[in-house]
Amino acid sequence: MQRLLFSVLLCLAIGCESKKTPSIVPFDQVPAPILQKAQEALPDVKFDNAVRRSDGGLEVRGKDPQGKVRDVEFSPKGDVIEIE
Repeated sequence: MQRLLFSVLLCLAIGCESKKTPSIVPFDQVPAPILQKAQEALPDVKFDNAVRRSDGGLEVRGKDPQGKVRDVEFSPKGDVIEIE
């Protein structure tokens, strides 16, 4: 019984470690290759902001000519993960 209680408490402690939260990245600090890939993926979008995700990847956002918000998500290595 004590082992079970210890295991549960250990799992809770490990699960409660601090996690990084998404943070805004100044647009002028977004690497040029990332911007280039985003523009290639969505050529009609004017990108204007970026967010560093909790996993270390980037999400670059902008609006298309109709005003719809579009984004391109990148892995921490700079690979395109998703285009929305």
